[in-house]
Amino acid sequence: MRVSFAVVVLILNSLGVVGCLKRAGGGGDRSWADPGQMDTWRTAFVDYGYIPCDAEALARMWGLTVPDAKAKYGMMLSSGVKSYELEQKLLFPARQAAGNTNRRLCGLEDNGFAESDAKLIAQSWGIDVASARASLEEKLTWGGRYAVDDALKYASMGYTGGGDAGDPDMEAINSFYNAGLSYCDAEILAASWGIDTWDAKVSLGMKINAGYSMNDIQSTYLSPARQQYTSNNQVCELVETNFTGADAERLACFWGVGLEESKARIARKVTHGGAEDVSMLLKAATSRGCR
Repeated sequence: MRVSFAVVVLILNSLGVVGCLKRAGGGGDRSWADPGQMDTWRTAFVDYGYIPCDAEALARMWGLTVPDAKAKYGMMLSSGVKSYELEQKLLFPARQAAGNTNRRLCGLEDNGFAESDAKLIAQSWGIDVASARASLEEKLTWGGRYAVDDALKYASMGYTGGGDAGDPDMEAINSFYNAGLSYCDAEILAASWGIDTWDAKVSLGMKINAGYSMNDIQSTYLSPARQQYTSNNQVCELVETNFTGADAERLACFWGVGLEESKARIARKVTHGGAEDVSMLLKAATSRGCR
């Protein structure tokens, strides 16, 4: 399908490539509202792997219906603009805004998942099904389908940190976690590279296995990705770090704040590369009697 040069320029304008981004999504243009093309553009939205939850977030940001949001984003994809550029400029901020107002915007079943997925997570994480469902629906809202796919992949393998002998991917995953890296690190790198979090873990793990030092990993890969991630006002959640609710309770005592504020502070610190700082704070909290 061919898209006119004027439409391509309009799309690039909306991404800040030509001129300035006046409003998220390119302002009030309706070049996407071509009755003869809208079904094609909606199909492109789905073919690129996006789900109703993504369309819901975009619709809220743009003030459109969900079908129209699919068409508008699909038109941009069809123009040849890189999907990761669109995600950085439009989808990630839309998810962030949606998550800030409604942490469970999206339902599992509406996005290709099922009750059995929640049960699998519940069994793997040792929590009840309702809590597992809530966690997966939050992941859908904030991170899209790949955040849920990644959680389910681990749960289905019953991952315990040992890896599968002889499987290069699992050996890389094992090295990733043995190096003290977290899901948050993988999510940050995945957002920068336009890949899913599983592949980000494998990539970093393979670099570790190839002899890269953690200083190399941090300075060459994670630090630039963090700058990009935080510039979009994105923050990991506590569950995506290597710290726990019990750690948050200890630091809540240490800081003299509520539990939710403590969780948020830990998540922000880890997102900005401060995992070691959190570990030091936990030692200080213990020495002060916060257990």
